[in-house]
Amino acid sequence: MTSIRDQQRALPLIVWAILLLGCRKDRDNTPPSITVLTPTEGTTIQVPQTFQVRVQVSDERTVEHVSFLLLDADQTPIASDGVQVGTASAEVQRYLSVEDERLYSGPITLVVRASDGSSERKAFVSMQLIAAPLRLRALFAAGGAGPIEVYRVDSTYQTSGWTTLAQDLGGMVVSSNDHRLVIAGSLNGPITGMDVNTGTMAWQIPGPGGAPMTWITDLAIAPDGRILVSTADNKVRVRYAPSGNVALTVDAEPGSAPLHTAIIDDGLICDEVDLGNGTHRLVRYQGSSGALINSVPCDLLVRHFVPLNNGQMLVIGDRDGDVVVQVRQTDLSGHWEPRVFPGTALSGVTDIAEGVVVLALSNGLVRYSLSDNSAVTIASDIAATSLCYDPVSGEVLALEAQTITRLDPLTGTVTGTITLPGPVGSIVPLFNRQP
Repeated sequence: MTSIRDQQRALPLIVWAILLLGCRKDRDNTPPSITVLTPTEGTTIQVPQTFQVRVQVSDERTVEHVSFLLLDADQTPIASDGVQVGTASAEVQRYLSVEDERLYSGPITLVVRASDGSSERKAFVSMQLIAAPLRLRALFAAGGAGPIEVYRVDSTYQTSGWTTLAQDLGGMVVSSNDHRLVIAGSLNGPITGMDVNTGTMAWQIPGPGGAPMTWITDLAIAPDGRILVSTADNKVRVRYAPSGNVALTVDAEPGSAPLHTAIIDDGLICDEVDLGNGTHRLVRYQGSSGALINSVPCDLLVRHFVPLNNGQMLVIGDRDGDVVVQVRQTDLSGHWEPRVFPGTALSGVTDIAEGVVVLALSNGLVRYSLSDNSAVTIASDIAATSLCYDPVSGEVLALEAQTITRLDPLTGTVTGTITLPGPVGSIVPLFNRQP
């Protein structure tokens, strides 16, 4: 028989159980409901554009907050917004802006989150992004033995002095996506990263100092905008353009110095010279780790690599007073030699289409096409020292001293000239995004 004392002992446990059940009953485990009214599945957004997002949300109690997030194909946020609600049901309307012209065409996803403070629900809308039309923002031209003058040519071909740098010029590249113009000295460095919007120095990496020596042996740019820097300490450093920080360091083969370098497919391809006998080798490294993959002899001083879409690449360089075009497998497993330009020297190359390049040779500008192995002289009176291509206008821009000649690479027709304030040695184009 239960005593009064036992009943008294049990009473607090009963009260605690009742309270616990009451709390569990009151806890809100049901997330709000979401209906996305606009945009609908498959909606296309053209950069730059502001578009409306309209959703209906409801909860058995209160919807506290609704947020909107727009993600690109890599799940990187490109636009966001949010709003406090504070009612059980509401139609919420916001506007998202997609203004960044560096964005590429591709799938995007709108993520809508609704929260009642205890739980949340997500809704997803698959959409398509159309990139802003590619456009030329400016040309940069630089030259001089030090200090060097850097000029800027705007999109209407108006020229102005941009900056002066207390260094010599060993190479110049531009990362359109990262808004950086990178200039490398030849003797002792430094490497300088300039903000293309403000003309101010973003970062600078000094050379080794001491007696003058060739420190920077090559400067190139990867398809993703990273900077490839080959140096006399037998290393290739892949640097982030915004900061100059090192993303990857690759050691050249023992006893060799790295020269011209490119990233093609998933590999870093490098022309390396044996410091003992002067022979060259093409070396392929893993693009993410820098691990050595393959190494083969090469009889060229490589000036330019051109990636192709079939696991091959063009390798263009000098050999015994000739300019040579080779086709090589990107894994370096084999090659053949479709073209030799005898008795000429190469001062510039620019790609204009798949397997089509314009060469600045000592006897003029030549358009070479791999598909039919044709070589057509498009200008015999231009001794260019630097070339670049504008895919928007379809023009090749050829630098000679202080004149940039714009011409049609198919016909050789001159479409205009740009006169710079002084002679320069290199030009590079800046676009609204990496082409």
